[in-house]
Amino acid sequence: MRVEQQEGDQIGVECWMASDCCQALERDNVFGGCDDPTKMAVRKPGPNEAMPAVLREGAGVTEFESDFMIVSLAHGQPNENNTQFNILKRYDYPVMNRFGKEQTQNDFTSFLRGSKGLKTRHERFACFNFLLHLCKVMDVDTAMSIANSVAEE
Repeated sequence: MRVEQQEGDQIGVECWMASDCCQALERDNVFGGCDDPTKMAVRKPGPNEAMPAVLREGAGVTEFESDFMIVSLAHGQPNENNTQFNILKRYDYPVMNRFGKEQTQNDFTSFLRGSKGLKTRHERFACFNFLLHLCKVMDVDTAMSIANSVAEE
């Protein structure tokens, strides 16, 4: 994580993490030592052992920049008001919490009444907590059928 002051009193935060692929390679003991501290290396395989190939520009390499395995956490993240890419766009159904508060029949019927003005099934039922409750009220197959309809718009 890097924190830096931007214009005025604003603070900019940039966060990165090792990629899933990098973590798996480290877990499987693929990396070896490298003389250059800015690079990573694939260790030499032992007898009867195979090492994965790391490709750079179409050719296999044994050393590569560590930036190759870093992922920006903020890259491509939509802002709060952008629901264009969300399939489930409604958040107005009460959440069943882990402390035992269950959704009630009244929650169910008032949600359906409030959805009457919406034109399509996608608009009416695109709510994760509603679909979860629907599994309890009806059956899983019906809820899955509605969820697939929502996903297909």
